Amino acid sequence: MGTKKVMIKNIVSTVTALAGMSLLLTGCDQPSAGCIVQDSTSWYARYDVKEGQTISEACAALIPKGETVGVFKYVDPEVENSAVLALRPNTLALRSREDPTVNVPANGVYPQTAIANLAAEPDGDDLCGTTEWTTASVDAAATATLPAVQASYTYSNVRVVARPDAPGTQMGGDIAFSRTQNGLTCTANLTMRAIWPAVPCDPADPDSCGPTHNVNPIFDVVCDPVVNFCVPRKEVPSFK
Repeated sequence: MGTKKVMIKNIVSTVTALAGMSLLLTGCDQPSAGCIVQDSTSWYARYDVKEGQTISEACAALIPKGETVGVFKYVDPEVENSAVLALRPNTLALRSREDPTVNVPANGVYPQTAIANLAAEPDGDDLCGTTEWTTASVDAAATATLPAVQASYTYSNVRVVARPDAPGTQMGGDIAFSRTQNGLTCTANLTMRAIWPAVPCDPADPDSCGPTHNVNPIFDVVCDPVVNFCVPRKEVPSFK
């Protein structure tokens, strides 16, 4: 996709989402609100290794099972269908200060942030697709307590749920992940199941992923005992 022009944030997305939910409740036949995305650094993504791969025990420790992700939509109001989706996984964000190539949006530099074109309208399944992903990466020098690391995420098939009762709050897709650390290079193809907001949970508490903990009551989610966060139970979209 190349260097992307600096976009102006669509600050009306949440207002539009609330309006869409209100229209759903009143039963009015109204036009689509478009592809809404909840802008936040507090998404949580669960990763599953796709079948058919052999992952060594040493590499399994370097491949994330889940993490918080910064998710943002940007739009140029002067250009039709100009929306882009930006994802910044925490694994990269945590080491960005040790990477000499830091994020400089004004100069079109986004090494730790993956960016793609986002559809203007959802498809017939209430999903907003993406195309032309850039790769997010970090090349972090060693510190007194942390080793040097090179890691990258190449996203594909990412889609955001755009239902009036769940406006831009679930996301799924695929990731080609790579990490080199302490002389070991590990790669894996992952599937992603992500929701907003990120909600930590207790697997022993059946209510910890319920409405009282800020989870949409229509979501089909589970408290994952590996990461101790609420995650979609099945492939996105995951609804009851």
